[in-house]
Amino acid sequence: MLLTRTFSLLLALALAAGCSEQRDKAPTEARIQEKPALTVDTVELAANRVQSALFLSHSVTPLETGVIRGVALPTYAEFPELTYLEMVDRAQSVGATHISLIVNWEQDTIYHNEIRPRTDISDDRVREIIRHAHAKGLKVMLFPILHIKRRSDGEWRGKLAPTSLKDWHSNYAQFIRHYALLAEQEEVEIFSVGSELSSMEAKESFWRELIEEVRKITRSRLIYSSNWDHYQVPKFWEDLDYIGVSSYFEVAETPRDSVAAISQGWTTVRDELLGFSKTVQKPLVLTEVGYPSVDAASVHPWDYTAKSGPNPVQQLAAYQGLVQAWSGQEFGGLFLWHGWGRGGDDDTSYAFWEKPTQYLVERWFDDPAMSPQGREAVAE
Repeated sequence: MLLTRTFSLLLALALAAGCSEQRDKAPTEARIQEKPALTVDTVELAANRVQSALFLSHSVTPLETGVIRGVALPTYAEFPELTYLEMVDRAQSVGATHISLIVNWEQDTIYHNEIRPRTDISDDRVREIIRHAHAKGLKVMLFPILHIKRRSDGEWRGKLAPTSLKDWHSNYAQFIRHYALLAEQEEVEIFSVGSELSSMEAKESFWRELIEEVRKITRSRLIYSSNWDHYQVPKFWEDLDYIGVSSYFEVAETPRDSVAAISQGWTTVRDELLGFSKTVQKPLVLTEVGYPSVDAASVHPWDYTAKSGPNPVQQLAAYQGLVQAWSGQEFGGLFLWHGWGRGGDDDTSYAFWEKPTQYLVERWFDDPAMSPQGREAVAE
């Protein structure tokens, strides 16, 4: 698979990283008397890469065959040198079986009733991405998310308080119907009727009616994504095909927690989630699970505004804990947040591209049950 590396190569690169700049300066006669300056930054970079290589030297148990191996693709923006289609290709290259394609409409504040389309991506482009994913052998979850344009501190879509609940319900249903029709036309495999609308989840009759209406529009399997601290609140899970949980659980107490401690934190959460899934009798899907490349990655994984320098090792440690806890488990699957953007060692976002975590994901997403011929057919 793309970018797969052996441990020895990673370790060699790690050891070389801290001194490569010095070697570049050494040959010129004008600098022959200069002593190489070994800075704190170069030492830390080399140390981080060595630590990453050591993490990656451990064996990884792939996810069970049939478990969704998903990568989420938010439609934030695309670049001339990195389009959405190329981001889909990246997901396929690491062994993903699904992508979650995020689409948005918006309302002005949590108190407004009107919900309107955004102009950052057209329906035609959404269709093109879905068709490209299908051509690559990937299945698609179409994932509408309500965007709040203006927010005060502490405000987000989980705290909606529209002035007219009736109007809001009507407008939200229009939003979901729009994408449900698109999902049906493009033969999308999974469709989400909502995400993280915590303050609205107790409106049971609204959700049941909406789900019934959506089933008349699309044959996609249906899911709703509840926030990580709220998944026991909805009473309409039985009307859906999956229990979806946006899984930014706080599985570590400090940024210095070990991988073993992170894994134990996840194991406790995992057992609670799987127990709930068994009670409801619906398969569990972690609709969003991921970590930014910052110091507190596993402490507050939901905090994309966290201020720190880039720390791909902390992202890797958080993912290691996730992998150790969920490998060998039978559940619906998961979507890693996220596959958008360029990535790289200097990137603090959730993207795992060109970071040590990418190599871990490749090994975790590997499916031993798929033949080499099958992999080649998908790659083509």
